[in-house]
Amino acid sequence: MRNADHHQDGYSFDGGLVGWAPSQWTIECAVKLVGGISDNRWQTFIGRDGSADPGVDPESILYLQKTWDNYFRINFRTADGSRYLATSTFTMQQDQWYRIAATSDGSTLRLWVNGTPNSSAGWVLAAETPMGSGDNSLALISANWTFGRGWYNTWFVDHINGYMDDIRFSDAALSPSEFLVPEPATMMLLGLGALMLGRKRS
Repeated sequence: MRNADHHQDGYSFDGGLVGWAPSQWTIECAVKLVGGISDNRWQTFIGRDGSADPGVDPESILYLQKTWDNYFRINFRTADGSRYLATSTFTMQQDQWYRIAATSDGSTLRLWVNGTPNSSAGWVLAAETPMGSGDNSLALISANWTFGRGWYNTWFVDHINGYMDDIRFSDAALSPSEFLVPEPATMMLLGLGALMLGRKRS
């Protein structure tokens, strides 16, 4: 990962979110990247400012991002120290809205993508990765969440050039029928007013 030109980004120090480390979870957002994304650099939509093992593991505990070659990816570290990745088999295009949802049910990591907010194609399972039998909860660190950039080895990196909206965290592995359906008219640069923390339904 490389540092990039600084763009506007967002943070959350909310105690409920900083201490959020469920065994089953869903992270959702809507993203549109602009201005030439085929520039061989990473862009991170949602991340965390810190490592679970500083000095040993330089990576953040979570990245929901575009890879340097324009694939979608979720990369996260578990409470037992394992790291799991799921990378899409299709690439992201610039100037197009995507809805993205990463889910973990404790045994399988899945990455879902919907091409545009009004796409008739619906949600596509872009990647999935089986997980081991250890403690697959999200790793827990005392650090803020970031929106519009990532963190690597103490550096703020991988800023997005584009827009985000409709960010939601849920402590359940939701199905596509339960994912957010954002309103395109509300989408704006880093619309962090749409940040939500969902709880399990009884």
